[in-house]
Amino acid sequence: GRGLAHSLRNPLNTLGLAVDTLAQENDPTAIAELRNRAREQIRRIDEALKGFLALGAGLAGTSESVDIRELVEDLLLEASQRADGRVRFTLQMPPQPLQLKVQAQELRAALQALLVNALEASPDGAQVDIELRDGTPGQAELRISDRGPGLPARVRERLFTPHLSTKPEGAGMGLFLAQRILRERYDGRLELRDRQGGGTQALARFGARHDG
Repeated sequence: GRGLAHSLRNPLNTLGLAVDTLAQENDPTAIAELRNRAREQIRRIDEALKGFLALGAGLAGTSESVDIRELVEDLLLEASQRADGRVRFTLQMPPQPLQLKVQAQELRAALQALLVNALEASPDGAQVDIELRDGTPGQAELRISDRGPGLPARVRERLFTPHLSTKPEGAGMGLFLAQRILRERYDGRLELRDRQGGGTQALARFGARHDG
């Protein structure tokens, strides 16, 4: 409960400020910027709720065979729309289907957190590289690499700690939720490491979901 409250507080405060300012603003450019800021905070709230719902679902629900390539393509389409041309993306995937038995919404929530982190860390005009690979038998490996500022020392020391965020408006729960979902439901793991030449690479390894 504390985690959910904290993850919603920052975006709700920012959303409230944007709405108050919007009511007093007459400049069309400023109004458009405030609307975009408000929409972004609504997306943050939605992602926080989806992540907590996924984590709180336990072993409920039914897994199904999913082509992980299609799931990643769907996430990339959403991220591209969100970036609105500010950041470019590249995608490499195996030519053959990569089928795993998963709960698509749950796994999507975990992987989306990594892609959103990379997008938000990227400066204007930068590129985010996404690579999906066959891992060890029965596993997939997703690498998301950005050219952002990299991991500050305080973050590196406390990776996957709830409420830790490098963004003033961030909730600090995305990596925590992603790591918990991958580890506890998919016998997976999540690593964040420096990218050669600057930036960060998130490496997610996961297999089929264990339902029992």
